Amino acid sequence: MTNQPFTWKTLLDDLLKDTQPQVHNEQDDGITETYMRTVMQNHIDMINKETAVSTSLYYADDIVVEDPYGATRFKGKEGERQGFRHMADVSFIPQKAELVAPISTSYGNKAAMAFKLYAQIDGHDVTIDIIETMTFNDAGDITERIAYWGKENVTLLD
Repeated sequence: MTNQPFTWKTLLDDLLKDTQPQVHNEQDDGITETYMRTVMQNHIDMINKETAVSTSLYYADDIVVEDPYGATRFKGKEGERQGFRHMADVSFIPQKAELVAPISTSYGNKAAMAFKLYAQIDGHDVTIDIIETMTFNDAGDITERIAYWGKENVTLLD
C-alpha cells in the first residue's frame, strides 16, 4: 500500500482496474486486507477442523479477548486459556462455524466477520450468531479479539 489518502475516486479506479486499493493507514505498515481476511478465515477453518493452525498462534503476547463482549476480559495468552477453562463449568463443544457475510477488512488494522456457530452445551444443540472483530499490530499479531453476542443471539435447537 502507498501513502495516498483514501478517496472514492481512487477506490473506484482500483475496482475498475481490478487492483488492490492504493491507500495507506499511518498506524499500520505491516498488514494487508488480504492478511487480515486470511487470519479471520483461519479462525472459522479451525472451528470446522479444516486446519490444525490454532488462532492462538496469531495472538500477541498481550492479547485482550472478550468472548462474549461485556463478560470477563481475558488478558494475555495464558489469561485467555485459563479464562475459557473457567467458563467451562459444563461441556461446550463447537461443531461448526458458517460465515453469514463476507469478512470485512479495513484500511486500518481491524477486521470483522459475522458467523453462526453450531455447538453443544451440556448435550444441548445450539446456534450462536456472532459478530467478531480482530485488531492487529504492525507485526500481524492479533492484539484484541472481541466476540459480540448475547442471550438473544443463542438459539436452543432441541
